[in-house]
Amino acid sequence: MTIGATKLSEGSHFVPILEDGKVVGNTSIDICTCAWDDNGVWVARIYTPEKHRGKGYARIGMRQLCAAADIEKVNLHIAPGSYGPMRNRDLVRWWKSLGFVKRKGSDTGYIRTPK
Repeated sequence: MTIGATKLSEGSHFVPILEDGKVVGNTSIDICTCAWDDNGVWVARIYTPEKHRGKGYARIGMRQLCAAADIEKVNLHIAPGSYGPMRNRDLVRWWKSLGFVKRKGSDTGYIRTPK
């Protein structure tokens, strides 16, 4: 992921998928500015190619994003919605395991504040 210790940038960030030491694909995490939070970014989408799902690549990428957000003191926002095989309740559980909590005043939004 290209995030590191610099400002979080809008756009797609990639986590390489390795097999036998070779890059065979990427998990992408798309982030954009957050209209209602001047100190936040919106995690718009996470995508791992189907044949590489369930191997932890999305979690690795999100841990890197969370670490960068902690360094920069930036809130992360999401609205969980499954577009793959994971059920919504499992997806919410997954996001909660990364430190996201229900955003006050929102039916579907979650937030992760810097640690």
